[in-house]
Parts: sequence; C-alpha cells; structure tokens
Amino acid sequence: MARPVVSVTAERLYQAMGPFTVPDEGYGWPLLHWCDAVTRPAATVEAYVADTDTQVGWQPLLDPALCPAGALPFLGQFVGAQVPVGADETTARAIVTHAPGWARGTPGAVSAAARLWLTGGQHVTLNERFGGSAYAVEVQVYAGELVDLTGLTAAVKAALPAGFALTVTVLVGWTIAEAETRYTGKTIADVEAIWTGKTIADAEGEFPP
Repeated sequence: MARPVVSVTAERLYQAMGPFTVPDEGYGWPLLHWCDAVTRPAATVEAYVADTDTQVGWQPLLDPALCPAGALPFLGQFVGAQVPVGADETTARAIVTHAPGWARGTPGAVSAAARLWLTGGQHVTLNERFGGSAYAVEVQVYAGELVDLTGLTAAVKAALPAGFALTVTVLVGWTIAEAETRYTGKTIADVEAIWTGKTIADAEGEFPP
C-alpha cells in the first residue's frame, strides 16, 4: 500500500512516535492515518501561518487582502464583522475590509451592509424612525439590483443596534417621491422630451439617477 500523503504537522507528530512507526507500513499505515486525523485542525492553522518566501508568520490571517477565504470569519471578529454563512469570498472579504463593527448603527454602516448584496448602481434608501418608531428602520432596494434578499437582510440586521426592527422593501422601479425630486424645476415639455419613445414598462423599471 502506498504511503499516505499527509500534512507537515501530521508528519512531524508521526516522526515523534519513534519505534512505533516501524511496523506501521505492514498494517496499512494506521498510525500515520491517525496522526493525520488528530492534527488536521492544527495543520490548517499551520498551513496558514507558516513562514515562506512571500509571507511572515501570522501576517495573512491579520490582513483582509491576504487572508485565505476560509479564515475570513476568524479575521472578522477583530473588527466586529460577522460573515454570513454561505457568503462568497468576494462578499466576505468586503464585509471584513469594511469593518462594520467600528460604525455599527450609523446610517452609513447600514447602507453599506445592504450594498454588499446589490449590483449595478447599488441604490439604497434608508428611512429612519420608520412608522414613527425611534427603534425601527426601513431599507428600500431595487429588485433589478438585488443579489440575495436573505443575505441582504442578515447583513443589515448585523449592522443595526440590538433591538431595532427592520423592514426591507424591494421596489420594482423608482418611487413617486424619487420622480418628483428628479423633475423638480422642470416643465411638462422637459419631462415629455425625456420620456419620448419610452413605454410604461420603461418607467416602472427605471432606477433613480
């Protein structure tokens, strides 16, 4: 039977067994397999932090740009960033880099958390004191830019202080208020010129500029 390929950590433990390794090959390498199994958690960490020509010790685990994807949740705890289960590497790295814990509860942090799950123009409207409550907020996003509603909701909740109620509203197109703001000061002729040749469907799917 071919000798199993194991981690450096497992190999070091195996060699430390001394004479116990002598009959191991004849039995199908059970001791080497055992060393590999019990050292796997430590081997993963050692692989991350081993000194090489391009890295020094723990540097990768403390730098969001260099950190291995699997260790991003570990790094996030230092800056108050919680990486949602199932988040892809790009999203996870952006969450950790943004360090939302340093500004948790601020409008900027809440909007930034929502944008992690949006594409395109990443339009986010944050309505504080939603429904008249000081402890309720509404986040409005557009269906055409939404990547994942569950992920967005979880990210926004993580950016809010404890006890806040969240409402996420997914819009098909822009709201009347947004349209009124865009056309403030324009005449009917101006608006007609802008929408010449466009359909109602075009208008419904329009995002604010």
